[in-house]
Amino acid sequence: MKELTEKERLDRNGHILRSYDWDYSEGWQGRLASKLTPIIQELYVDLEGLERNLEDLGLDNKKIKQFIEKSLKATIPSVSTDKRPENFQVRRADFAELLSLICLEGLHNTNVPVKNLFFRELTHAASRGVDILGYEYAGGNISLIICEVKGSKDKSSPPSVVHGTEDSMKAQLYSYVSDRQKTLNRILDVHKKTTPEHKEILFKIALWWSQGNASALKVVVCPFLVRQAEYYKSDDFGFFKDEPDHFNPAQVRFLIVCIHDDIVELSNMIYKEASKAK
Repeated sequence: MKELTEKERLDRNGHILRSYDWDYSEGWQGRLASKLTPIIQELYVDLEGLERNLEDLGLDNKKIKQFIEKSLKATIPSVSTDKRPENFQVRRADFAELLSLICLEGLHNTNVPVKNLFFRELTHAASRGVDILGYEYAGGNISLIICEVKGSKDKSSPPSVVHGTEDSMKAQLYSYVSDRQKTLNRILDVHKKTTPEHKEILFKIALWWSQGNASALKVVVCPFLVRQAEYYKSDDFGFFKDEPDHFNPAQVRFLIVCIHDDIVELSNMIYKEASKAK
């Protein structure tokens, strides 16, 4: 993936721990915004449906653009409408999850049949449950990918989101490895909501998971940390580096992507761009 440059590789006994720098050459913020704004707009507004209905009414392009921009500004959360502490602001959480979707596809060809962001209860509230449930299919082999995403500008290393809190990466991912019923429920929920192209593989995953068939189904727990680059240290991998076998029989794949900007300011800028009609 051309935007990522590997920083460190700290693999342990088949477990993968990698950190990367996101491209920060001149103009990189604008290029990143161009990648993410269409996904953000799709999350909050059915642009294709709006444009189709507006064209059916015979409105000209100028009026269509004006209405779409008003719709985007009304639905996409802005700094002025979100008064919560920055740790809980939906823009920051969404930014990390959107970046993870791009990176998982670019690095590992991960299929994400249902984007959790698109099915949360409230569009202006952070998602609940594991952030990404996907799969990888290569050479006839299927891997279930269970991914928890966090963003952090915490100066401590590892940041508190890695382990030590009730909703940390360690706690969330271990709960999905150890509670087979909980994970089966999530797999079947994704199967119900996804498109036909993914249903056959998800059915196999559900069946093999329910049977505990480790020979047929590889399981990967994937903590994904979006890290403010100035605070990154090798110790950020924390518990996942020291005790990766805690998640057996799952393989750990810890990915850290370092962003050379203030995460909150960058996510605010990207969301501001997303609220503009193109």
